[in-house]
Amino acid sequence: MNRVPDAFLSETRAIADAVRRIREDARILAVARQSVTDALDLLGLTGTPREAVKPLLIAATSTGAEAHILKPQTFWFG
Repeated sequence: MNRVPDAFLSETRAIADAVRRIREDARILAVARQSVTDALDLLGLTGTPREAVKPLLIAATSTGAEAHILKPQTFWFG
């Protein structure tokens, strides 16, 4: 059986946690509208998780489509 490296699981958890926090805390998006870097710092992200979440923040704050990007209305997301 192949085992998933702990580092990969840790990064995956950090990304999922950051997305959850962005969806739940409007303050993070407010900060991201002024500075994506400051929002990433507020989330405490580094390395791969930081680079993975950055495009989400950029898209959500620059297109005005945050409702569609962060709160999808599908079967999976309710």
